[in-house]
Amino acid sequence: MAQIFENLRRRMDSGKVLGWTAAIYVISQVSIAALLYPLDMGEFMEMQSTFSADVMAAILAHWQAEGLTQNFINHFYLDFLHPFLYGALLVSLMAGVFNRASLQSRWNIMFLAPVSAALMDLVENILHVSFVIDGGNITQTTALLAGLSSVIKWFLVVFSIIVIAAVFLSGKGVRRGEE
Repeated sequence: MAQIFENLRRRMDSGKVLGWTAAIYVISQVSIAALLYPLDMGEFMEMQSTFSADVMAAILAHWQAEGLTQNFINHFYLDFLHPFLYGALLVSLMAGVFNRASLQSRWNIMFLAPVSAALMDLVENILHVSFVIDGGNITQTTALLAGLSSVIKWFLVVFSIIVIAAVFLSGKGVRRGEE
């Protein structure tokens, strides 16, 4: 496992990887935002964080009544790719600052945070698609699982950003001559 992390660290610390994942991530994020724009963002965020089957069903019913369900469905065409993009971007940023700071390989375990965030996002997406396909799939258990997946995803993304920022801001994550 340690060798897998070391290879990941070496390969992801690349200007090309960082540049491409950042560019494609931004395009994807803007496109997803455009697709979701007609939806009430308060409801969308509530849907991502609720543990309640009743709330989940009510939001989807409201979107259905307003003719907005297709917007929600269409965003999944990009949102199933999106976790791979931000996961790779965060790993690339993390690898870069870790290498510039000469952090020991034991820090490589931190790569699990963005990778796990991406996996939680995929679980959340799968559950949300199942809810749209068949409202009968919205149970207290599946709503709880979707909500937990989303909350864990966001926690891990924020944690990853904090780790990257902390190493970078310590001055150790900056190449010599860039200080």
